[in-house]
Amino acid sequence: MNDNNIPATTASAANGHRLTAWMLAGVMALLFAIWQYWTPVQMDDLWMQAYYNRFADRYGAGTFRAWLEYAEWFRVDSNGRLANYLAPIVTLYVPRWLFAAMTGIFVGLLYMLVARLSGLGRRYSPTFQWRWMALVWAASMVLFPWRDHLMLADYALNYVYTTVFDLLFVWAWLTALSRRLGAVTLLGACVAALVGGMMHEGLAVPLLAGCGVVVLMRRFRLPWQAWMLLVLFAFSSLESITAPGILTRAGRDMGFSPVHNTVVMLKSCTLLFLLLAVIALGLWLPRKRHAMRRLLVTPPFALCLMAALVSALLCLLINDASARFGWVAQLSSAMAIGMTIRRAGRLESRFWGGMAMLGAVLVASLMLNVISEQKKVYHEDEEIRLQLAESADGTVFRDIAALDSDDRILTLALTEHGNWRGAFQIGGYNRIFPDKEYAVLPADMASFAGDVDSCYPGEVGMCRYRNRFVAPMIDHEAFDRRAGKVGTVWLRGTAADGRMVDIWADSWPFRDRCGRQWLYFHSYMNMDDIVRFDFQNVPD
Repeated sequence: MNDNNIPATTASAANGHRLTAWMLAGVMALLFAIWQYWTPVQMDDLWMQAYYNRFADRYGAGTFRAWLEYAEWFRVDSNGRLANYLAPIVTLYVPRWLFAAMTGIFVGLLYMLVARLSGLGRRYSPTFQWRWMALVWAASMVLFPWRDHLMLADYALNYVYTTVFDLLFVWAWLTALSRRLGAVTLLGACVAALVGGMMHEGLAVPLLAGCGVVVLMRRFRLPWQAWMLLVLFAFSSLESITAPGILTRAGRDMGFSPVHNTVVMLKSCTLLFLLLAVIALGLWLPRKRHAMRRLLVTPPFALCLMAALVSALLCLLINDASARFGWVAQLSSAMAIGMTIRRAGRLESRFWGGMAMLGAVLVASLMLNVISEQKKVYHEDEEIRLQLAESADGTVFRDIAALDSDDRILTLALTEHGNWRGAFQIGGYNRIFPDKEYAVLPADMASFAGDVDSCYPGEVGMCRYRNRFVAPMIDHEAFDRRAGKVGTVWLRGTAADGRMVDIWADSWPFRDRCGRQWLYFHSYMNMDDIVRFDFQNVPD
């Protein structure tokens, strides 16, 4: 497991491999930029705008005072992430093409940094660089949470942009452990540490844990530059870690839900389990044991392993964990796996060059399908917004083509689609445009005039119209206090066999064709077997 097994390459060949790496990064940047450009402003983007508008109406749109007041309020109410502070500014004032181009560039940098850090501590190999970039790119489009809304502006800021700043800090910090950084490099690293730490505590905490392990391994003996960068990163991380809003959410959301959390971890940390299997195999095989033990105590590997483990732990501890919680685990594991491959002198053969190129071609083809579908979604979103604006009462009846598109199979469901079927989307839109009570319902609800097919006992007053669930307007504390009747509501269903079933449903008001107001309920859970609907008790 050393570089003696790597064939020497000529200067021209090395330059060719470097050019290939940059060309690959350019292709990534272009494809992701187009994808982001055709992604509508949705969900969290809408809510960030709505929150910001409170202060823009008071202090003036686009003023620093409005932004500062919004950031101070958001830190107390929700979290202290710089990414979320910037989100409404980006969606309201930055041209779409510019943010899309920036996002593409940051994605290209992200994959380049992952490959570069995978080879840290070894002699730089441009061959390994572009091949590992291509393979990680191909694997990540399946295993990473790109389909978990990461092309929305707010999510891109929270994960893509944050990751680039964090990886720049990690690269500089690990480099500073062995050699002195130049003045310009050190200055850039300081900026990356300050910005990266403030962007998102969910990324900062695992990386700080990884850095902490390295500090302990070195018995606190670090060069002054390394100490300075680490202190800056830790200090800036406190902005988000200590935010009153995030502390409140942590106290509310911490708790182990055995089934949900375990499933999330298994789905979101797949590369970590592969990494642990590689480590176990290396320690078990006599010929590889010494090399694996040496690798385990190298700072880059130890940092990545600990960061991945802490990220997986967060998936287990937080009740509302989603696929995004495994972002750091997947990235760190990919880098650690790359380190094992790099030390073994792999990826240098023509076979692996062909496999890397094939992977790049396949994933580029996938992304072309994603872009084609995302463009359809964007134009459909524009049509829906126009219909909402032209609607007399705010209610629009239409089917959403993107939701039922067969092209989703060819895109691996990576497109941002169907959000107008969720209360979170509708609630955010209503917050921005309070002149009407907006709602988007399936086209077959257009004929509804209160003529329900059946009604169910219980305090909800649930009724059924065809295969839809509706109820007369009702006031109840179960509805989200901040969002009103537009939002998520927990119901207690009674099945035909007497079982009690907890039902998570979205709800929002709409008007039937006679002008009477109803509540529409939408749930991804099966409610066909429920014979009674009640509200769950709502905690204070």
